[in-house]
Amino acid sequence: MDKKGIYLITGIVATVLFWIFRVEVYEGLYQVPGYSDAMYNTGIYGIVGIISAAMAWGAAAIFYYAINSVRFARWWHWLSILAIVSILAPIVILLCYRRKNFLLFTVTSVAALAQLYLMGTRLAFFSIAVAALGVPVVLVLTGKARASKRYIAVLVLILAVCCATYKQSPMYINQNRYNEAMSYNQNDANVMIKRAEGNKDGTSTVTPEERYHALCTIYNFYSPNMCRRFGTARVMSAYGYSDQVTDITATRHRKIVFCEMLLDEQPFTSRLFGMELGRMAFDGEIYDVENDFHGICFLYGWVGLAMMVAFIGYFLYLIVKCLIKDFRKYFTVEAGAFGIGLCLCLVYAYFTAGVLRRPNASIYMSVLLAVVYYLTQMRSEQPDALPDGEEKRA
Repeated sequence: MDKKGIYLITGIVATVLFWIFRVEVYEGLYQVPGYSDAMYNTGIYGIVGIISAAMAWGAAAIFYYAINSVRFARWWHWLSILAIVSILAPIVILLCYRRKNFLLFTVTSVAALAQLYLMGTRLAFFSIAVAALGVPVVLVLTGKARASKRYIAVLVLILAVCCATYKQSPMYINQNRYNEAMSYNQNDANVMIKRAEGNKDGTSTVTPEERYHALCTIYNFYSPNMCRRFGTARVMSAYGYSDQVTDITATRHRKIVFCEMLLDEQPFTSRLFGMELGRMAFDGEIYDVENDFHGICFLYGWVGLAMMVAFIGYFLYLIVKCLIKDFRKYFTVEAGAFGIGLCLCLVYAYFTAGVLRRPNASIYMSVLLAVVYYLTQMRSEQPDALPDGEEKRA
């Protein structure tokens, strides 16, 4: 019997025992002569027991079928969470600035940027720099920098601390481990190539056939699935006959190459309207690309990608149009905050698959675009709108 079966039987036994001894359990927890007698005589203990058992089994069902499921794991993807934190960081910081509460601003800035620091990716570190430098730029462009020197100093200090502790950061540690692993793999690949070439010294000439055979060896070793699916010669051609392990084993690039070769086998209509997701799986491995815009191109084709780009481009057009029309009126503190958030959102959409195709992150992009429309089309029509984005009060 597996572990899940043991848990199920244990839960059933515990529920039955709880129901049998429900009176003893509740009176052992809390007993008052008159009150306990009334509870027993009116049958309240039975009702409370049923409710308690139902709540326990309901919580177990939610955990098993929702929280512990594959769908929830895909929803709670760390790249999506990273994108959400990065998008919200500059917005929250600038909105706290508008409250003119220096302590709140400092605590919020440290908390927001510390989360990104601890997430340990290059995009997270990039987001720290964008938020820490973007907020002061917004304050300068809105003419508030002179009165906000200590706010700017806090962000510059946080960025300086992050840069000073760069070699102690999780991002540097992760990258260092990856580079060490790739270095070992590259040494092994070089040994394999030399063996396949006959262990010739520097004065001996390696024939093209020997070189080709050597590359076949490392491609079949480091990328066996792709070689079985498309053939070793075709895979090597797609990689430009590279002998670098970092090129051959890079997961993000590998998935793009797989989908490009797969697309070459499909009719032209697949380029227009996309391919089925099931075609991107082979031998138990899924090659759905890890970049949102690339993923939309492969899954929805050029038509789908053009529609997505046109949709986002419309809001970017509204931004540029309003800034050209009246920069001082439209470029407010909150406009700068949501603008930085939108830029980071688009960066994450290009470099990861955690934004446009995941509802938990795409909802934030929808809100950002809605705010863009509000600031450029709806607020501007209000006669009492001020240049700094604050409404007049009676």
